[in-house]
Amino acid sequence: MRPRAMTAEGDRVAAEVESYGVNPDGTVYNNDCHVLLVIRDRKLVQVKKYLGTQHTYAVFLEKR
Repeated sequence: MRPRAMTAEGDRVAAEVESYGVNPDGTVYNNDCHVLLVIRDRKLVQVKKYLGTQHTYAVFLEKR
């Protein structure tokens, strides 16, 4: 995952990231994602990841 932009406010960090990988069969997974991190007392307490479900389905499930 490669970060493109980040914004922090209070105990939350929002990040726009690009996920990239090549599967063993050669298909490429390249998706834009949003990741929300919640940090309290200098500890990561929650992670939420939002991604393009259509691309994820096409790369990982459509062929089955």
